[in-house]
Amino acid sequence: MRRAAVAGVLLAASAASAAWAAPSFALRGSVVLAPTCSGPDLERPGCSQAWVDAPLVLHDAAGVQVLGRQASGAGGQFRFALPAGRYRLSVQTDKITRCPVLEVELPAMHDRPQTIDCDTGRR
Repeated sequence: MRRAAVAGVLLAASAASAAWAAPSFALRGSVVLAPTCSGPDLERPGCSQAWVDAPLVLHDAAGVQVLGRQASGAGGQFRFALPAGRYRLSVQTDKITRCPVLEVELPAMHDRPQTIDCDTGRR
């Protein structure tokens, strides 16, 4: 009986090490604000800009559990290193700016730059 208990502990330890060493995949991209100018030609160059320090929140696939938070860096860039799985990435915004929730599956979308286009509401 004692051998079975030791074998069970070793098996559990091996599973824990394997989970810890699981490969990670890159979820990367940028957050963009648009339009940033008003008037009839909102699509002209210069009417969008990178959102530096955008408050990003990473959730599980159901959107229930928070798995991580970070602010976008220079150029609105972000990068998360994650194990294979499904995730939701959102920008916590005020009532004016609206950003879509980015739903991703890794490794299928591994290291493919993703863009979160946030609508400023300017017209």
